[in-house]
Amino acid sequence: MNENELQKPVFRGYQPSRKSPILAAILGLLIVGVGLMYVGKWWAAIGLILATVIISALTGFLAAPVFWIISAVWSYTAAKDYNRRAGYLG
Repeated sequence: MNENELQKPVFRGYQPSRKSPILAAILGLLIVGVGLMYVGKWWAAIGLILATVIISALTGFLAAPVFWIISAVWSYTAAKDYNRRAGYLG
């Protein structure tokens, strides 16, 4: 495998738009799971939303801030990974 093949994007036939990691993190902080939806990880977002609702209800919503942080960090890293897989370097 040569160097050119390593830098080819995973997506074939079109160049997807770059996703902003900062915007993804902000969306994830505002509403749990929305940052993941922005990146296109719909099932992960739905799972996180369900986990947030169930665990927060069981703990009297004491766990909700933890899920906001998890959502923001996960959204940020998902956007960075999306950009890397789409062929955007840096």
